[in-house]
Amino acid sequence: MAGLLLGHVLAYVIAVPDPHQRAFVLQRTGHEYLPAAAEAALVLALAGMAAVVIRAFAPGAPGGSERFSRLAGRLGLVQVLAFGGLEVVERIVAGAPLRHLASDHILVVGMAVQVVVAVAGAAFLWWLARTSTKLAETIALPTSLPRAGAVVALASTSWSPSPTTFGSIGNVRAPPSS
Repeated sequence: MAGLLLGHVLAYVIAVPDPHQRAFVLQRTGHEYLPAAAEAALVLALAGMAAVVIRAFAPGAPGGSERFSRLAGRLGLVQVLAFGGLEVVERIVAGAPLRHLASDHILVVGMAVQVVVAVAGAAFLWWLARTSTKLAETIALPTSLPRAGAVVALASTSWSPSPTTFGSIGNVRAPPSS
């Protein structure tokens, strides 16, 4: 959803570069919902990123194993189809004629932008999944400390440390004994 809305905004910026004309086009084609949708998309994007990271830490999860090309292709297809459907529904709800989709070049520009945004989004998600998986593997590595076996210690009175056993600081006099 975040990629779809980002691509949506970029498509209108590219297809209708004049800000005043763009505001007019957006108003007459049923885009009043975009600010609320952008907030929802931000929340969903953060939740999605958290899900990718959490999945990498799940026991037995094959995180980061999907090929980039497959991820980008699926994301691109979903975003292009969603953009086309969204533009048609917006215009139907607003009562705007569908023929303006072709005359403003918004449909063609929008679909191209959706592909670019989908590839960038897939690259980010792929990187996040692989990085999270590597981090999870690093954290889960067992510590290879040597295990202590049975230790036998026998007390002996025949050995006592000499002054040089633990080191000596020279000719130091002991305190007086009385």
